[in-house]
Amino acid sequence: MCDSKVVSILFLVFYAVLLYFSFNNDMQAQMIAMRMMGIGMFSESVWGVYASYRKHHHKK
Repeated sequence: MCDSKVVSILFLVFYAVLLYFSFNNDMQAQMIAMRMMGIGMFSESVWGVYASYRKHHHKK
């Protein structure tokens, strides 16, 4: 996903919490998990675009 260790650790913690909520039997927790999944996927894609632009921009 990226070369940053800090961002990788943040996503690891985020997805660990997501995993907890997704296997919870409470319907409200499962709805939180769905929202977290959407936020996580969107932020991963934003970070990927930012990282590729930054790498491409610095090569000039």
